[in-house]
Amino acid sequence: MSDQEKTPEAEAMVPSFRLRDETGKRQKAEGDLQAAMQTIKDLQEKHSALEANHTKAQTTHRQDVALLGVGVSDPEVREFIRSRWTPTNDKETFDGWLTTQRENPSPLLRPFLTSNAPAIPDTPAPVAEAAPAPEATTQAEPPPGNPNAGTSQPAAHNGKAWTHEDIVAASRKAGARGGLGDQRDAILAQLRAEGAIR
Repeated sequence: MSDQEKTPEAEAMVPSFRLRDETGKRQKAEGDLQAAMQTIKDLQEKHSALEANHTKAQTTHRQDVALLGVGVSDPEVREFIRSRWTPTNDKETFDGWLTTQRENPSPLLRPFLTSNAPAIPDTPAPVAEAAPAPEATTQAEPPPGNPNAGTSQPAAHNGKAWTHEDIVAASRKAGARGGLGDQRDAILAQLRAEGAIR
């Protein structure tokens, strides 16, 4: 066929390799769309769960604050009182129910919601005047005792650390007497300083 003999249908046709490429791109885009939609769905579910947990935590916190306000500090008692509250409609609040229970408590809640403590007065108590400071004496009192009592000067030695071998060598050098010779005082001072002897 020559160029002049091409039909309009032949000009509108797409080559097969290009059709395969476009089909592959479309299938990949559809797969990506499905994955993105699943991710969005998962995130919406997590968001809903977090909102529910947040609402529950807010409610529990408000109830704890109300219970602490009336003097209920034990967590088990707070949980027990919370379990006794069953709202009859959406407008009933825990604070309102708690106020009603404090005024006219049910037999189960009476021990927890009535207080035996006296009411705190609204007026502040009178402040007692501070007692005048005692006059300072001009004489200085002696300290109760000697702060250095019971201490003594550390034993002085020549600064040489005497090892077992050094002591044996000094003993041999002293000879038949079995003493430590002229190093005796230095060795004994080191042993006293270390606390090995008295």
